[in-house]
Amino acid sequence: MTEPADAAALVDAALRRAGAGERDEALRLAAEGARACLDAAERLGGAGRVEPGLLVTLGIALRLEHAYGGELANLEDAVEALRAGAAVVTDRPRRAALRSELGGALLMWFRLHDDPAALAEAVETLRDALGDLPAESPQRPQVLSQLAAALVATYERSAEPAGLEEALAVLRQAIDAAPPAAPNDEALANLGALLLTWAGYRDDVTSATEAIDVLRRAAARIPADRPQRARVLANLSAAHRLRHERGGDPADLDQAVSFAGEALAGTPEGTPEHAAVAAGYDAVLRARHELSGEAPGRPAPRARPEIVDVLLATADDDLATAMTAALTRSGFTVRRASSGEDLCNSLDDARVVVLDNPYLSPDEAVTLRQRRTATPLIFLVADTVDDRVRALAQGADDYLVKPFDVAELLARVHAVGRRADRTATRGTIGVLRFGEVELDLDRHEARVAGQPVPLSRKEFAILALLARKPGQTLSRAEILADVWGTAEMATSRSLDVRMATLRAKLGRPQLIQSVRGIGYRLSPDY
Repeated sequence: MTEPADAAALVDAALRRAGAGERDEALRLAAEGARACLDAAERLGGAGRVEPGLLVTLGIALRLEHAYGGELANLEDAVEALRAGAAVVTDRPRRAALRSELGGALLMWFRLHDDPAALAEAVETLRDALGDLPAESPQRPQVLSQLAAALVATYERSAEPAGLEEALAVLRQAIDAAPPAAPNDEALANLGALLLTWAGYRDDVTSATEAIDVLRRAAARIPADRPQRARVLANLSAAHRLRHERGGDPADLDQAVSFAGEALAGTPEGTPEHAAVAAGYDAVLRARHELSGEAPGRPAPRARPEIVDVLLATADDDLATAMTAALTRSGFTVRRASSGEDLCNSLDDARVVVLDNPYLSPDEAVTLRQRRTATPLIFLVADTVDDRVRALAQGADDYLVKPFDVAELLARVHAVGRRADRTATRGTIGVLRFGEVELDLDRHEARVAGQPVPLSRKEFAILALLARKPGQTLSRAEILADVWGTAEMATSRSLDVRMATLRAKLGRPQLIQSVRGIGYRLSPDY
């Protein structure tokens, strides 16, 4: 019989292995720890008990599994478990560790989905974690690094210089707080990336040089087999390119090409980062070609998918790199059209086309209108009435005024995609009541004894499904199919996680009964 202490011991061992760089062993122990947590939670839940500490341990195990195994479902489950734990833990050291884990998981979620609410929650959570930690705590460097990363992401969305300066200050604190025997390589890499951003904002050679110095130190200290090193090399390339643009030294452009090629070689194909690094590499090769007149010397063409989510057409290399990075980070597949002819021939090979208004020649614009298909088209236009009207006259389904925010780009790509594929119809739904629990299905609100209870989308869907069939046992397969659907990768363990967090949030573990070997039901006696 698995006890909460056994699960905690497994997860503690996984954390130690992770700290020692033993990824495979950390993943194995984290998976065992997660299974032990769920076994204990199911046993206790079936007995009408909730153990808050289990949610904390489970959240940490799932976050480790995502970090070392890459399963997106593990990250979503981790966020839910850690949130539920945060609502019940009161011990300050334990709460600080929990908030640190939750802040890190939320930051990962933001990077994958570009979710501003998750980013704001990450900043607030990490600030709270720092407030719970004493000045001499060994956890402070890590939490400071995470907070700085969240502040950087916030700056990228708001473009407020004050946010950038605060992030720089927090990162320097993280580096200073690390003991000499264990320097904070992650903070150093992030500081270099942030200094690169600062150099672009200040537009001077001195700041670019400082960024290069810090990034070189980070690259020298990070092992070649760690994915983070490729990101550092990509930033080094960008810093050298920036210094070349401001100072004019051809040697900087050569260094930019060299580091970009090394970064591309170290970034696995098929990952979201690969498309962004490849776009940066192509950009510096073109810049060197324009300077020297030599052939660009690009690597052999990479196979492209038959259908991509977004076909991007722009002659602006920097804009293409930034948009590709933002879109791939949010899970879209992206291809950049090589020419106006390529764009016109590829309209059926994408779900959405994003077209920079001055990209096409007059003849190509005519061809585009003649060949238009059902694929939605978003134009990037200047901030004038004439440009907006011209875009709509040329067949645009939507437009974005330059300069634009990443959040608006993602929202418009999602919106035109939904309009193109929408087949669902809306119906009317009402309120479900059972005992002290009330579910407003229109407003997605849950109350227990009149008090609101914040439930995630999937927690709410599970409870609503059970409430529609009170006393009836639903199999695990039925619940997974109804709540997760066929479009998402769901596992039976994801359901176990949601049941543990749902019981904890409702405060009535006896409400949802486990039927051994089958599934779950609402208690007919409740």
